[in-house]
Amino acid sequence: MRGELGVERVERHLTSPGRSAAIYARISTGKAQQPHGLDAQVQACRESLRRLEPLRDIVVYEEEESGRRIDRPVLRTLLRDAALHRFTILAVFRLDRLTRRGIGEMFQVIKTLQGCGVRIYSASETWWDPEAPTAELVLAVLAWVAEFESRMIGERVAAGIAARRAAAEKRGEKFMWGRARVSALTRDPGLPAKALWLRQEGLSWTRVAQSLGVGRTTARRLCRLAASSGVSGTGKGEAKPRDAQRAK
Repeated sequence: MRGELGVERVERHLTSPGRSAAIYARISTGKAQQPHGLDAQVQACRESLRRLEPLRDIVVYEEEESGRRIDRPVLRTLLRDAALHRFTILAVFRLDRLTRRGIGEMFQVIKTLQGCGVRIYSASETWWDPEAPTAELVLAVLAWVAEFESRMIGERVAAGIAARRAAAEKRGEKFMWGRARVSALTRDPGLPAKALWLRQEGLSWTRVAQSLGVGRTTARRLCRLAASSGVSGTGKGEAKPRDAQRAK
């Protein structure tokens, strides 16, 4: 039985009462035919769980989302159920099924689940065993790699900003970072006057947007900016104060 979030609950009644377990299987969107699909992942995890202590029931969580997404609905449900102690054992085909946003994100998910009292097992990675004495050592290595990865990302971002700043200064342009760097107004400061002129000529918002190569919302904002700045629209995109035009 599949829930509205893609969660399938499978009850497995055994001869003796045991602990509840969960399986998390994930594939990327549009990759249902990949070698290790949802069914193959679930089957491998079931085989792995059979080697553990007797289990009362197994809850299977299936998801078709990219592992690089931060907010995945089924994973969010899984973490919520873990916090409510609805299971104490989790099996995945590989640890990267939990996330593919890097070692740092994986470490955080694992620590969150462990904080809820959940032991995590991997069906295909023999190096990971939560019951082995080396488990804490592996987590320590993951934490170190996560910190190193974060530091390297920061250094790459800083290097990229420095390179763009140097290139902008060489061209004699003002350096801008982020969304403002590629905004329509940054590319052409005369857009507000152009937008207002086109609108005054009777063009619809759709035609104004198409003429300027922007969206309709941006076209409206450009016109409001021109009006609030006291600029009169011109076909050449040159800003002319209204008082100067009235003086003519």
